[in-house]
This record gives sequence, structure tokens and C-alpha cells, in this order.
Amino acid sequence: MRFSRIHPFVLVAALLSFPALSRAQDSEAAYMRLDLASELRADTQKMARLACYIGAGFHAQEHRAMLQETLDQFETVLHALQNGDVARGLGAETNARILSAMGELAHDWPVYSARLHAVLNGADLSPSGVAALDLESLSMLEKADTLSNRIANVNGEALENLPLIMSLSIDMAGRQVMRTEKIAKEACLIGSGVEAAQNRQALERTVKVFGNTLDALIEGYPGLIVRAPSLEIKSLLEDARQIWAAPAAALVSLYSGGEISDGDRMTIGAGLEQVAAKLREAAALYREIEMEE
Repeated sequence: MRFSRIHPFVLVAALLSFPALSRAQDSEAAYMRLDLASELRADTQKMARLACYIGAGFHAQEHRAMLQETLDQFETVLHALQNGDVARGLGAETNARILSAMGELAHDWPVYSARLHAVLNGADLSPSGVAALDLESLSMLEKADTLSNRIANVNGEALENLPLIMSLSIDMAGRQVMRTEKIAKEACLIGSGVEAAQNRQALERTVKVFGNTLDALIEGYPGLIVRAPSLEIKSLLEDARQIWAAPAAALVSLYSGGEISDGDRMTIGAGLEQVAAKLREAAALYREIEMEE
């Protein structure tokens, strides 16, 4: 089995037949749903990170605006996945397995949303309050991850031109974006004295899983993650790994007992944002790949 880019002339010829067009539309919708669900997953941790920054007084005004924007985005995307979005060319979800996972996420969203709106409205963020919000974020993450993985599995099993291992690889790249947010959140929690010992352990686990998964996206992992299927994707993932080295060193120091300053937060945050950007670019390129026997 090998991978190649879809040649433009081959793609045009394929689209001349209605069945091929239907399959292409199905695949495009599947990719869009994967992208949107992946962003929901990352946003569960991004919103908790921003709330932690606000509680720590770290560029609070800027991060309030970002939190409001992310809250609005989460609600818009969740609604689009459930009910469709004409502007995106996305129909309402009809698969029962996906709808079940989506329903669980939607059911718990109002509680998490209310906590986040309280932060925007000036609620006092004591360490215990931040810890409670983080627990909500982890519960939401679990449900958003189930939804994203369900979309990857259902479409990977159903669509001939979106093989399961490719679908799962795209989902894994999206999960890495989420981990950049989770890492930044855990670093903030430690710096804010929120269950520091517990969060140092959580940060160590997340950092190690992130590094191992990044290696697997480049080299492959049998039965779960396909090796980077093009030179462009491999180059982007290798760039991400190179950028990751600097924040990773600071994070190892932090989870090993070191302290974190505002300067450290900025260094870690900037590095993780660059890594996430490379991962998003790589995930977008997967859709240009077809599998050939």
C-alpha cells in the first residue's frame, strides 16, 4: 500500500461522473466534521487555559476577549455539527452513533459555559474555583474527544476514499493540537498554585504523550497512525518537533519542581502556538492524499 498526491487531471476526470462526485462530497463533509470536532476538543482546554490566565492576572483584558471569542466559536461549531451549516455547505448529522456522542457533549456544555461566563463577568477565581473549572474542562474534553474519535471511526469505516487508518491519523494530529492547549493550561495551573503536585504529574504525562505521538505521526505506528504520507506533511511535522524542543525543555523543568514566571509563560505559549500551527497545516494536507493498492 502506498500514498500519492491526487493529480489535478485525475481529480477533474473523476468529478465528471456523478457517483464519484457524491463520494468526493461525502469525503469533504467528513473532513470538515473532523476539523470542526477537533477544534471543539482543543477549545475545551483553550477556554480553561484562558480562564487560568485571567485568574492569574496575566494579560487579563486580552485573554477575556479571547475567552469570549472562543466561547462564541464553540457554540457556533457545536450547532453546525448538530444541525448543519448552509454557509459551510454542511448538512445536519444523521448518524446515530455520532449524534449520541454529540448529545452528551451538548448536554454538559451549559454547565461549563456558565462557569466561563462567570469568569467573564468578574467572578473571583480562587485556587479552588480554578480547580473546579478545570475539572469541568476535563469532563468536556473526554466527551469532545469521544465525539471526534467517533466521527473519525464512522467515516473511516463508511467511506472508501477515507480509509480508517488515514481518518484516525488525522484525528490524532488534531488531538495533538488539543494537547498544546492542555499543556499550557497545566503550566498555568502549576504557576497559580492550583493543586500543583497533581498538575505537575498531569503535565509530565501530557508532555511525554505529546512527544511520543509527534514521533509516531512522523514515523508511523502500526495499526493506528500512518507514517507521514507526503514530504510536505513530514516536513511540517519535523518543523513542529524542532520548535517543540524549546518549550519542552522549560516544561520538563516545571514538572520536575521548577517555578514559572510570566516570561516563561510567554515562551511556552508562543512555542506551543507555533507547534499547533504546524500541526494544523499538516492535518489539512492529509486530505490531498489518496491511498493506492
